[in-house]
Amino acid sequence: MNEVYLRDGSRKVKDVLRSKRESDQYCACPPYGYRKSQEDKHHLAPDEMTALVVRRIFEWTAAGDSSRKIAMDLNGDGVIPPLKYRVLYRDEFSDEGATRASDTWNCTTVKRILKNPVYLGHTLLGKSRKVSVKSKKKVPVDPEEWVVTENTHPPLVTKKLYERAQINLGRGSRDYRAYDHVRKSIFGGVAVCAKCGHALCSCGTVYKGEREKYWYLDCTHKRRDFSDPCKGVHILYVDLMDLVHRGLSAFLSRSNQDMDALSRGAVRRVGCEEIVNRRKRWQEQARHQQDGGKTVPGQHRWRDRR
Repeated sequence: MNEVYLRDGSRKVKDVLRSKRESDQYCACPPYGYRKSQEDKHHLAPDEMTALVVRRIFEWTAAGDSSRKIAMDLNGDGVIPPLKYRVLYRDEFSDEGATRASDTWNCTTVKRILKNPVYLGHTLLGKSRKVSVKSKKKVPVDPEEWVVTENTHPPLVTKKLYERAQINLGRGSRDYRAYDHVRKSIFGGVAVCAKCGHALCSCGTVYKGEREKYWYLDCTHKRRDFSDPCKGVHILYVDLMDLVHRGLSAFLSRSNQDMDALSRGAVRRVGCEEIVNRRKRWQEQARHQQDGGKTVPGQHRWRDRR
């Protein structure tokens, strides 16, 4: 029944969000360059402190500057990056969340601003969804399924400037995966740091033709521009491959009895109570049917909610 209530609550939240979108209400966190309107908190208004920065980013990109150069110029001018600005002036963060805010701009942050149509005055929602009502993990949604509502708030840039910026965005960049000499890690998006939980990045160099010897995975949260950088994980790629190979070999060499015991243990750890409750309901339904086909109390209500 817990899963039924979760799904019902999720459906109600989606209905409320859909209703707000249809009435031109902005139902997400205000992006960099905007704030909630003082007259109506469901609408966006330009933020006087950051709207000018957004316009400068689009103008510089339309003039031909790269995202990396723009990030360097913003750092040179002492402009506070988006997440750090939220921590200092706008939103309330926990101590752990505040430490993750970088003090410097980077090209990824600049590109994220340039690709966001919210600066044209449009509301864009539904870019990701949860795997299930019980999980916090999100997966990207196909762009064709995004929900775009036009002209919901004042734009910060014109359509002409936005299109010019899109033309110059990424000009001259290359896909590193197209080159054979580039290392391709199988642990991308899978391996995380055991100390801070951030992703491990594939790093390395070449020395006297040796590549595998100097290929390693490093924590992405060890950068010096973080206020509280991680002290942690640094492991050679070949060592990690050896650990995974030995672990898989040991797992596959288990007997059928060991595999059954592992399966039962996993079932007990994940959703044991729900499975037991369902089994009891099925047994109760079977017992009532054997007694004469009487309706189980709550049976129709359960089917309707599903």
